[in-house]
Amino acid sequence: MTSEIRSVEKDISTCSEVELMELKQLAKDYTKQYNTLENKICQLQEERDFLSSYLEKVLAKVDSLQSVSSSIRKQHAIAEKEKSLLELEIEEIKSKHIEELSIKATVIEAVEEKLNKAHLTINQLKNDKYEMALRITQLKAEVRFVEDSEENAILSKQTEKLRESLSAEKLLKTQAVNKLVETLNCKLPNGSKDKEKQRSKQRDKVRRKLKMSQERVKFFVDFCAILSHLNRMKSNDPKYNIYQEIKNYSNKTNFFGPQQLNKEMEEKAQLKMDVIIKGGEIEKLQAQLKSLSEVYTDRSAVERVEDWLSVSNEKDTKKYDWKKQLELTILLSKTECHAKRHKKRVDKQKQVIEMCRVTNDTEVVRKLLILAESAEEQNNSLRLKLIKASSIYNMARNVADHDYF
Repeated sequence: MTSEIRSVEKDISTCSEVELMELKQLAKDYTKQYNTLENKICQLQEERDFLSSYLEKVLAKVDSLQSVSSSIRKQHAIAEKEKSLLELEIEEIKSKHIEELSIKATVIEAVEEKLNKAHLTINQLKNDKYEMALRITQLKAEVRFVEDSEENAILSKQTEKLRESLSAEKLLKTQAVNKLVETLNCKLPNGSKDKEKQRSKQRDKVRRKLKMSQERVKFFVDFCAILSHLNRMKSNDPKYNIYQEIKNYSNKTNFFGPQQLNKEMEEKAQLKMDVIIKGGEIEKLQAQLKSLSEVYTDRSAVERVEDWLSVSNEKDTKKYDWKKQLELTILLSKTECHAKRHKKRVDKQKQVIEMCRVTNDTEVVRKLLILAESAEEQNNSLRLKLIKASSIYNMARNVADHDYF
């Protein structure tokens, strides 16, 4: 190295200044190239490091993919085995289903034959039922015609008797009213006595009006109860439900066995017996109604007017005592309406409704007990009450029209 350096120094010493300048420029160029090469080398090393890290990652991914592919291959093999087993099971199930379908086809054929036979029997029964219904309608029409004829004759007689009694009652009422007018028009010398008599008469008028209103309410309630009871009796009576049974029977399409046919025949016989029994009961009730109507019409008009105009004087009511009775009735009606229509308000506000005490009539209690005894007695008492209620309602209506009190 020292020899080379010395040789170079000799050369430099021998060289001129121009050559020295050229050599310096060459040295600068070489240093620049060297620096650029070093930068490139650094960049290439960085790229090498990046590629090496990337290769490591890729190799790790390849290893993971190989492990996953191996596991997938194992699962595929297991799935193929299961598939083969399932195919075998499906073939066995198909064979079983085919056998079951063949058995069911034979059963269906047998059932269809039975259904055809059942339809034939049903058609025969429907025809029989239709014929029976026609016979029943004919018999009912005949019975109704006979009943209507008898009832019309009875009603015509009763109307004539009632008209005669009403004419007599009107005469008696006019006479009583004329007497009352005469007594009111007559003037006494003592003025204080006249005022007391007028007050007593006014009190009597108020009492009578109150009793008339109470009787109207009672008879209206009895009339509503009677109508509801009659409707229930009609609904419970098998005579009125025959057509419904026929419709229900015609709508049926299921299989009827011999036991069910026997039951239906027994039910038909029972219904016929019930119809016969009810017809006898109706005839008895009609006879009782005739007897009662004759007894009621035989009573004289004077007795009926006296019963109607009779006022109980057991307890002389004080002044303004009739207002308390009205208040009690109004409170009862209010409590009933409040309980029916405003239950939610009662639950929220928790109001306590005091029960009002009202005296019960012994006659009403007896009538209710009579109604609860038996069906025949109930029918008799109900019809009697209807007659009485209608007559008394008409009488009260006439009085309200004329305003006698």
